[in-house]
Amino acid sequence: MKLTKIAAVVALAAAGSAHAWVNTALNSSEIYLAAYDTADTHSFLYDTGLNVSSLIGGTINANINISADANWSNFVSTVGGLANVNWSVEAIQFQNGKNTKFIYSTLGAGASVGTAGTNVAFNGPLTSMNNALSASSATTGTSEIAAAGTASYFGHAYDNWNVDGVAQLSNAYGVSGVSFFGAANSDTTKGTLKNTIFATPTPVASFSTVSGNSVLTIATPAVPEPTTGALTLAALAGIGFVARRRAK
Repeated sequence: MKLTKIAAVVALAAAGSAHAWVNTALNSSEIYLAAYDTADTHSFLYDTGLNVSSLIGGTINANINISADANWSNFVSTVGGLANVNWSVEAIQFQNGKNTKFIYSTLGAGASVGTAGTNVAFNGPLTSMNNALSASSATTGTSEIAAAGTASYFGHAYDNWNVDGVAQLSNAYGVSGVSFFGAANSDTTKGTLKNTIFATPTPVASFSTVSGNSVLTIATPAVPEPTTGALTLAALAGIGFVARRRAK
């Protein structure tokens, strides 16, 4: 059985399955990091083993030292350094017994999510991504480097999403606080896409150097306690009142 992943473009599975990329049970796919170089010659997929349900539910909080993976060092060396790396975090899912397909992914810099889109435009890229993930030899907690032109290469073509108003999925290495989006088709061969709903606040991702290591962080921003928010508003109101008094 294949599981769904969340990618960072440098690549989840039930226990005992060969791959963790795509699971047919709803919200059970795993998350993956995908990276590729700007010259589009090599890609790096890492199966995080994290479940997409924690991403959707707003409970995810993870820090993963990617430098601990030997393939990462080899990838960075092969592509000429971190300055040449783009990344994204993603998960995809093909629901069992239905035509419904899902993607959860980071958004590229300056990208936004629209409401337009068709199943045809959506299903094509997603099917290609699924094929590349299925060809990958990486399993939960491991990675793979692939060269352009090979079956498991996960490069620039998957970054140019251009569906539902999203121009790109990846960001340059070192970018922090990247938002996620989710979308699904409508379980028909025709029709419009529907955006999936994330918990509030929406999780964010960062992939950057921390204490000399390449660390992937996927976290849910803290929600201020109601009393804290009320005190903050009261303080701001007080400041405004004093300012008005002084202005008179």
